[in-house]
Amino acid sequence: MYNYGRRSTFGCSLNGKGYTGLGITENLLQLRDFWAYDTLSNVWTRMTDYPGQGLFENTSFAINGKLYVCLGVDNNSICQNELWEYTPTEDSWLRMADFPGVARYGARAFVIGDSAYVVAGSFGYGDNYLYDMYMYTPINNTWIRKADFPGGNRAFGTAFSVNDNGYFGAGISNSYTPKNDFWKYDPRMNRWFSIQNFPGSPRNAPISFVINNLAFVGFGGNPESTTYYNDFGIYDPSNDTWKQFSVPASIPTRTGCIGFSIGNSGYIGVGLNSTGVLTDLWSFVPELNPEPSNFNSTQNNIAQSPDLLIFPNPTSNFITVKSTIFKSFQLSISDLNGNKVSESQFDGHNTQIDLSKFPPGIYMLNLVGEQFNIVRKIIKD
Repeated sequence: MYNYGRRSTFGCSLNGKGYTGLGITENLLQLRDFWAYDTLSNVWTRMTDYPGQGLFENTSFAINGKLYVCLGVDNNSICQNELWEYTPTEDSWLRMADFPGVARYGARAFVIGDSAYVVAGSFGYGDNYLYDMYMYTPINNTWIRKADFPGGNRAFGTAFSVNDNGYFGAGISNSYTPKNDFWKYDPRMNRWFSIQNFPGSPRNAPISFVINNLAFVGFGGNPESTTYYNDFGIYDPSNDTWKQFSVPASIPTRTGCIGFSIGNSGYIGVGLNSTGVLTDLWSFVPELNPEPSNFNSTQNNIAQSPDLLIFPNPTSNFITVKSTIFKSFQLSISDLNGNKVSESQFDGHNTQIDLSKFPPGIYMLNLVGEQFNIVRKIIKD
């Protein structure tokens, strides 16, 4: 899927497909590419690039067969207030009414009926965090201010909706202090209500999605301690309770990642942890009453596998690609400008690639087979 790993991007599902794009790389390169994920074929397809100016920490939502992306920060660190509508059947973007509040990034959105609610965010550094909320209705392309978020200034939280109520919480209240409070918004009353706190550690930039009217909230990090998480809390709105558990240790911790659900499956991918920016995507199918013992995780697309090893990395001369499962695939290496500098064929259990004549730097190793497309970062000393 990706030419680069990324963080601070968005993830959204629509019409049985997952969508993501934009974000920022490990080298702080801001991206505007846009991708669709087909769960049946396990293939990512690049779509028309995002035409807006806000390229990371955007806000996204889907309504009535269309995807919307708004806000974010441009490559000059200027906050944006644009809103763009994406039509999958035409693979096209159309600019809609600008967000009427302060231009911002790190806001979150939930959808109730035919409207989206965009809440909180930040318009700068330090304590420039916000608590206002606006409702957008595509049918008449209008924004209306609604009840302010009562939990105080907030950015990089997470939001979801269940049974015609919206939910928002976690995130940070200033540059470093993570939160674990959660709130329910009732659109009929235009009021917020405090609910049970998230049971895990307070955190910045968690992800959330809904399966079978249960909300899955997890991952994220703590900027005060540079800690990254891979646990989940499952929220049941019917009785205002949470269950907490850790996902399999094979799924790396991360913050600034994407999360979305399609049918009865949840998807988690990309983001940042102590090893750098990630490129992977994971899927799982929880039971209706999930517990740690029946949380089934499967690896999808571009995640690292114990049956596929690439070493040593970093390297000063050769890298070895080893697999006991995949028997045949194409290998290519590209530089960070996308220029292909090497191609070869994997036809056995081990293949060596000579990098000794390559200039020092970062390269992308692409492995393509019939059922997979794996991208890995290679560091040449």
